[in-house]
Amino acid sequence: MVTRSLLDEPWSFAAPSASQLSRLRNLLRAKHWRMSSFRHSRLPAERRSLEALVTFRYERVSAWRADLRRLLAPSLRAARGPVHLRLGKPSKWPWSPGVYDTRRSLLLFASMSARVRVRIPKAAALLFHLGLVPGRMGDRPLEIRLDVMVPGGETRRLLVHRMGRFRAGRWFPVRLDLSPYAGQEVILRFSTAGGFPRSQHLGAVALGRPVIEGLASGPRPNLLLVVLDTVRSDALGCYAGRVTSTPNLDSMARLGALFENAFTNAAWTRPSLMSLLTSRYPSAAGASPGRFRTSAADRWYISHGKVPTLFSHLAARGYLTRGLVNNFFMLAHERVGQDHGLSSFAHFLLGQGPRRRDNQAITAAAERFLATHRDHRFFLYLLYESAHSPYAPPRAARRRMRRLLGLAPRTGRRGAGPRRRLQMMERYRAEVMNLDDHVGRILRALEKAGLSHNTYVVITSDHGEVISRQHCFFIPRLHYRTCYSHSASLYDQVLRVPLLIRGPAVRPGQRVEQWYQHVDLVPTLLDLMGLAPMSGAVGQSLAPWLRSSGSAPVTPREVYAQGRWVTGLRTHRYKLILRAHPAQGLVKLGRRRQVPAELYDLEKDPDERWNLARQLPEVVARLRGRLRAHQRRDRVVELPGMPRHLRRKLHQRWREMSRRQSWRSSRSRPPETGGR
Repeated sequence: MVTRSLLDEPWSFAAPSASQLSRLRNLLRAKHWRMSSFRHSRLPAERRSLEALVTFRYERVSAWRADLRRLLAPSLRAARGPVHLRLGKPSKWPWSPGVYDTRRSLLLFASMSARVRVRIPKAAALLFHLGLVPGRMGDRPLEIRLDVMVPGGETRRLLVHRMGRFRAGRWFPVRLDLSPYAGQEVILRFSTAGGFPRSQHLGAVALGRPVIEGLASGPRPNLLLVVLDTVRSDALGCYAGRVTSTPNLDSMARLGALFENAFTNAAWTRPSLMSLLTSRYPSAAGASPGRFRTSAADRWYISHGKVPTLFSHLAARGYLTRGLVNNFFMLAHERVGQDHGLSSFAHFLLGQGPRRRDNQAITAAAERFLATHRDHRFFLYLLYESAHSPYAPPRAARRRMRRLLGLAPRTGRRGAGPRRRLQMMERYRAEVMNLDDHVGRILRALEKAGLSHNTYVVITSDHGEVISRQHCFFIPRLHYRTCYSHSASLYDQVLRVPLLIRGPAVRPGQRVEQWYQHVDLVPTLLDLMGLAPMSGAVGQSLAPWLRSSGSAPVTPREVYAQGRWVTGLRTHRYKLILRAHPAQGLVKLGRRRQVPAELYDLEKDPDERWNLARQLPEVVARLRGRLRAHQRRDRVVELPGMPRHLRRKLHQRWREMSRRQSWRSSRSRPPETGGR
């Protein structure tokens, strides 16, 4: 089955004036803080505020009531009260536990109607979700109606649903049969009515992700993308990991292809994911790595630049896209979040520490999705964040790690073996072992649904992690008091990521030596799936190295990467790292030094311990020229119609970046001399 989004079709409205709509929507935003405009809107400019990403929060049933209500209540219930967070600048992170379900929606206020003309395919059905967004306007219920109008024929009412106070803040799935109208061009009219003045109603009805489902015209493969946050390649057994146990990931490598030289283009999550999903360098994708919070220029660029992502590209070709994540960078309404183009995704925040339940919830939701959508053409996106610091693996994973190390259990008898706490690297590997179990469950669910033969499975990471005393560093502005982090580091411990691909056209058991970077993933997948390339992509398709006919020869490449106040270029022999002033304070083997530039000979020094920037200035100058060429491609373009203050901020940002990374400013502080 294929899906066709109705929100991408031209709509016509019978609604209040634009000024009244803006006033109503402002009142709505004041209480429903989780709303944000959608960047791919095709509505007219005066009606664009009617389309938004709407998020509802669900929370778990209380533990002491679970036994009594297990058979009577669902596992998730709607949170009736609003989350007590305000728009603007919150003083702390919104750590309200629960599941945040977000859908691309069309807002319908009281006494408003919207219609769209569409041709109905064979065996068609209309699928959408209904949600009542509460506001400060009143407490009267709203009634949503759906009429099917045949031009020159009859009008039939398919849906009448009344939504009151107790149905607010929750999604309700709706499926309507349209097979009697197969082959006809009809008008779908959604309308709201209440019988009271407009100011007395609860808020607005959110029409969540309406799609027309029909029969597929031909076979197309599905796509399952699993991103393991902060997982280094050497943490997996298939990458010759010494002390680890990842049997499911190792089996995935044997049944598919493993990339031995896979690199990321950014050192932290938001720019790395945007580069991964858009096939553009981080800044050109509207995710400047130098800023932890999303800038106004980046938000405007995403909203008006219409940067395509892998989600929007596949959704336009009939794929059902769904995301199950645990990362606030995926939430567009957050100050640090970014719109990744997903029209339907759920964010799981169910506790922290060794008893966290987010991984279990994501895996269970993925199993339900694969079981219920086996007849659909889908793209499922999973993001696990538990390998991120602080490392608190579950008890079972800690016990497995202690058995691998030959250590006695913490609760065992004295004299049974060495007794000590797990070190940081050992706890990190235990987190990866726990993720391996969840990957195995997903792969088994894929086989149980009968989809393994027609689904491309991709497992990768957004970046690695620095866990090394030789590369200890800290950023004073972030008040880091630990030697282990990644956002301002471009060492191979961060740049090298795992990449495993399995699918119909992938020759099993091969280890690809060709260099890969995250901008190559989208062109490679679209080439394997037989789909048209995505506009604006700068990556290279590596499908010739994966097809069953054989492998292509290895060609030399360069890897351009960015982090927080740091930029780097990696070749087959050398790596150049240029640091801005906030990230120059490094701690190496217990000594703090100012290091504006770093150069490493990776053939003689693969661990990157000896800085050769002073000994080889000609190599630094040559690599810096190549780095500038990449930076000219990695920049937000000035779009027509950009406001003057945003254009000024954009130019100021690039002037600061050029000044910080200039060779003259780098020479003002002496680089670190070679040696330990």
